[in-house]
Amino acid sequence: MNANVFFVGDFSEFLALFEIMMIVSSAIALFLVAVLIYYVKFMKKVAESRFVRKSGPRARCPYCRTPVMPGWRYCPSCGREISSLWPRRAQRRQG
Repeated sequence: MNANVFFVGDFSEFLALFEIMMIVSSAIALFLVAVLIYYVKFMKKVAESRFVRKSGPRARCPYCRTPVMPGWRYCPSCGREISSLWPRRAQRRQG
């Protein structure tokens, strides 16, 4: 049996397709790198934004010393009322 029975033509068609695949895959890779760079820059802007809470807990529960956020009424650890830690807001007048 002849070895050339299963292959018709020369390698030029194969090389042309391979070259096209390499060009397309390179373009996709460059696109993904550009998207990644844009995403990193966007996330840096979000991190520097005023809408992101930058501070952590500012107080501790006086009973169990668990960090708590301002405005919390009860400690998430021991369950005791801690609203006395925060200054009371002026109540609105009803008129």
